[in-house]
Amino acid sequence: MHFWVQSTPPALGSDYSSHLFILTKGEFVIMEKLIKISIYSAICGIILTLVTFLKGMGLIGGGPIGFPFSWLHYTVLPSFTGYTPDWTGLILDILIWSIISFVVLFILFRKKK
Repeated sequence: MHFWVQSTPPALGSDYSSHLFILTKGEFVIMEKLIKISIYSAICGIILTLVTFLKGMGLIGGGPIGFPFSWLHYTVLPSFTGYTPDWTGLILDILIWSIISFVVLFILFRKKK
């Protein structure tokens, strides 16, 4: 059984057959597993980033929240001034945790065989 997968979008008026390559069933299953692991690792990255929010909450003083990059700053004393988000730190945190999750999930899915 073969699957046709388009590698790049063809230019207007070009022949579609030159832009296709064939995947065998085994290659398709591997690609499907990698896509599934990528989706799970992105979800785990978001969840782990939000868990670092709970770890960084303190009742006195304030400070940065997030690990390994701080992505939220707050001040409690002398008066609560609110939260100041750092979007670059948040995206980098999600990316780091997603990569770590991808490696762990890849090893777990590989050992399942």
